[in-house]
Order: sequence, then C-alpha cells, then structure tokens
Amino acid sequence: MGKYSVIAEVGEALTDILKKGLVPELLPDGSQVGLCAPDERGDYVVGLYLYDIQLNDSYRVTGMQNRGLREQSFPPVDLTLSYMVIVRSASDIQHRSAAEHRMLGRIIQIFHDTNTLKAEDFGSATAPDMRIEMIHPSREEMKSIWTNEKEQFRTSLFYTVAPVEIDSERTRRVGRVTDVEIRIDE
Repeated sequence: MGKYSVIAEVGEALTDILKKGLVPELLPDGSQVGLCAPDERGDYVVGLYLYDIQLNDSYRVTGMQNRGLREQSFPPVDLTLSYMVIVRSASDIQHRSAAEHRMLGRIIQIFHDTNTLKAEDFGSATAPDMRIEMIHPSREEMKSIWTNEKEQFRTSLFYTVAPVEIDSERTRRVGRVTDVEIRIDE
C-alpha cells in the first residue's frame, strides 16, 4: 500500500475529513482541527490523537509480492491504527458543554458516513480499502490513554483504521522459467 509515511497520511486524511464536515457549521475554519496529544492541544478545538499501533492479524498478506519479472518483495506489514478524538470548545462556560456535544454528534455522523479511506488515494491499486470503525474501550483503558493530568478526563471518541499497509523494501531476485523441454520416452 504505502511507504512508511502512510501513518502520517492517514492522520492527515482523517483531519481533512473532519475539517470538511465541521467547517463552517460548527467551527469557523479548519485551523482548529489537527493532530495532537490530549495534553498538547494548543489552539485546536478538535484533536486527533494516535494512541496505539497494532499488528493487524485478521488481515495479513503472506507470500512474496511480484515486482516485475525478476524481482519480488517481502510481504507488507498490516497495521491497525487507534485514535482518540478530543473535543474542547472555546465557547464560554455557559454554552461549552452543548457546543462540545454538538461537535461529538457531528464527528460520529461524519465518520459513520465516511467510514472508508480508499487505498488508491494512498498510492495503492492492490491494497484493500481502510475501514474507519468506532470502538468502545473500557473506562479504565480510556483513562490510561488520557495523558493530560492537569484536566479531568472528559468524553472522547475512539476509532480504529485498518488495515493500513506499509510495504517492505526488502526484495529478492528471482529467475523465471523461460524454456520448457518435454520428452516422451516410449
């Protein structure tokens, strides 16, 4: 599917999807949506935090991949990327919770309606499309992901994106059968 940069490209694609869905109805511009950790949000109202990368065992490509007639590459590594979506409204305290709830609802709607990232948009004609799925970690897991000790844990959304493939750069030379000789003995 992709080079090592595909992890960053997936994060950028997700923030672009959120920007298109939140601006201008709920946010004045896209600069308020970005990739960040919960304790380093800066001016972001909506932050997307990549908190875990796991091998994806349910979709694993095995076997060598042909790269022409004389070369094969080793199989790609298949990953599941896990994200936490953090919402912190800049509204005054009287309207903050309602604004955050509207944004949370809209984000759920956006990712429900746009639940696939096309592999071809990431430079692959052979990899499967990546699914965006909401997950429900336990309360303890959510708190352990939350890294902002200065703020109390607040409602966040959790999603996975899979399978994300990173191609191997390891290759091997192969010889192809070019001649066949058949003998029949009587």
